Amino acid sequence: MVDPRLRALLVCPSCRGELQYDEHSITCSDCGAVYPVEGQIPVMISHLSNDGFGHDLFHAQLAGNFFEKVFHSNRITTLMRLVQSELDLPGGARVLDVGCNTGPMVIPLREQGYDVVGIDISPNDVHQAERYLQERSLADDRLAVADGTELPFRDGEFDLILLVDILEHTDSPERIVSEAKRLLTPGGMIVATVPWAYHPYVRFTWIRKLLSSRTTIEEHPDAPFYFYMLRELFVDGFEPVLSRLVFHWVCILGVYRSVGETVTA
Repeated sequence: MVDPRLRALLVCPSCRGELQYDEHSITCSDCGAVYPVEGQIPVMISHLSNDGFGHDLFHAQLAGNFFEKVFHSNRITTLMRLVQSELDLPGGARVLDVGCNTGPMVIPLREQGYDVVGIDISPNDVHQAERYLQERSLADDRLAVADGTELPFRDGEFDLILLVDILEHTDSPERIVSEAKRLLTPGGMIVATVPWAYHPYVRFTWIRKLLSSRTTIEEHPDAPFYFYMLRELFVDGFEPVLSRLVFHWVCILGVYRSVGETVTA
């Protein structure tokens, strides 16, 4: 069954209607859409999508090749420092990790006491994240299969939303940003990272093939970004974090702040 704390956040991704639950499915009271429940994981997708990534990033961080271990460890350390020290997000704040993959950010955030919801469009990745959480004796609930372009959550529920290396893997990055903004509390924040178009690792396919253990580097899509492209997605309230390197500028990192009072515990 779906965790009660997650139930309280969920609405129909198609019409944002209220939901009715039974052991194996969820039904929208308004439009009648039915969504399956796999164990405790709701599958809140209203249509098929070819967006995605298809690589276990948590495993790559722990057991990948040398480059992957260094890059992913640096990436997670940078993001956790940003969240805890620079953004000063209070413990217990509610965080949504959009495109959570197998949990490389969900796991350390839960270890630090944040109330994290993780969603990904890949059921396999979400179930693997659940297993990794169980192996570490962390709460394995509040995970869902969902599409970032139709987030199945009520407005204004999250203090921080992570869009970490996902905007390049969708045909509708502007829709994901719009959905993320809808879900922010007053004063809430979005942390976004995307691959920087000028970095050799991003520009040249042969370098990625050489340094990565991924079985394919041809995900759909896989579009590099320039600073202006990321800023234009958010319009006002977005600033690049130029003082933070994510493995020598492979990625652009920035923070969007919504209008309102500062997030409080």
